[in-house]
Amino acid sequence: MQGAAKADAPRASGALKAPFGALPASMLLVVPLLAYLAVFFFYPAINLLLFSVLTQDARGVVGRPFTWAHYAKFFDVELYMRVFWNTLRISLVTSAIAIVLAYPVAIVMVRSRPLVTRAITLIVIAPLIVSVVVRSYGWQLILANSRTGLLNWMLLSLGVTQEPVSVLYSEAAVVIGSLHVFFPMMVLPLASALGKIDPNLEDSARTLGAPGGTYIAMGVLQVILNVVEFGMSAIEAVSAPRFNATSDTLDITNRILRATERDLKARGYPVRRWPVNFHFAGVHAIRIVDGKLDGGADPGRDGMAMAI
Repeated sequence: MQGAAKADAPRASGALKAPFGALPASMLLVVPLLAYLAVFFFYPAINLLLFSVLTQDARGVVGRPFTWAHYAKFFDVELYMRVFWNTLRISLVTSAIAIVLAYPVAIVMVRSRPLVTRAITLIVIAPLIVSVVVRSYGWQLILANSRTGLLNWMLLSLGVTQEPVSVLYSEAAVVIGSLHVFFPMMVLPLASALGKIDPNLEDSARTLGAPGGTYIAMGVLQVILNVVEFGMSAIEAVSAPRFNATSDTLDITNRILRATERDLKARGYPVRRWPVNFHFAGVHAIRIVDGKLDGGADPGRDGMAMAI
């Protein structure tokens, strides 16, 4: 019995080591991909960098000695630097516009119904199917500087301008074309990242005092109306119960009367009561009344009002 147990021990140990021993064999599957990248990507890139520091003789042969003269010429020639800064400026402008336009599209893709998500995804990906050359010719037809260009035809037909505008062959045209090419590459990563965020985290963040921009705007507006319409002091205005109507559901704080909630539901409004007394943006207020300061700090947030 003891001999059998001792004989089985190495087998059990070997069984535990088998998966780790098989790891190098599985890595062989990556070898073809690494070889492809090494030959068609890394070697040309390294070779190009190497050529940039080599010397070219009168016969056109590139070789030693190593030199930094090419880089020095790049920074000394005004034409090269102008092209460099123009390219950098256009890339930054394109990236900024792409972020501003792509974020709402990504939000809609993630938060909409499956049918809407599929439709928007198809619209975003569709330009990738068409060649960049074909899209460039399409923009030439749209932005043509003559009266036959689609943009100029629309502006002239609507009476916006009396003469054709010159958009083609300008930086604006380059930004428009670049935005069309790179817009899907901005939307898809944003949608992927936003899709991994649990929607419940937004409610948790708002509960902990991190409201969105619409919450802040509505909360401040209600405090202002409390002062202007109802003559409340600053502390009364910020302490009054608030509601939020930035979605299809009317959210109310726990201090709003149940009778008011029942009346709203009877009128057909979907109402959701929050189990907190102070919510929907933290608002602090200071105003001057008869030369004196009148201040109020939201009871649901940090801070206090002190008379001076």
